[in-house]
Amino acid sequence: MSINGATKGTEFENEIEQKKTGEAQGAVLYASMSYIARSKGLTEAADTLMEIATDELKHAAIYSVLNNKVSQDIFETIMKIQPVEVAAESNLNEFSEKLQAIGTDVSQVITSIAKDEARHGEKLKHLIDILKK
Repeated sequence: MSINGATKGTEFENEIEQKKTGEAQGAVLYASMSYIARSKGLTEAADTLMEIATDELKHAAIYSVLNNKVSQDIFETIMKIQPVEVAAESNLNEFSEKLQAIGTDVSQVITSIAKDEARHGEKLKHLIDILKK
């Protein structure tokens, strides 16, 4: 059974969109609290909050699928976003350099995010290679 687009164009579309937004905001809130908890050495709290954040993100994704917000052609979508992920690394590294003005801790965090973005680009490239076959 496919749920893709099941609520698109129905009386439920707006409510589903609101729920998606709420879940996505919740995911950011819980992930942020997890980050703070981890920085305070509260490992169990950090892990629990990140688990909840992941669930909230999954819920937001389901609502997005219900309203047909993501193309069924994942290959095409991956092809479009892979170069964006790659470009994000250099953009964030440049931003990180600017952030040196307010402190190395902030700059280092952004540099770490840049490395994540590069890794995402590599992983998406790997998926492209697999999906081409």
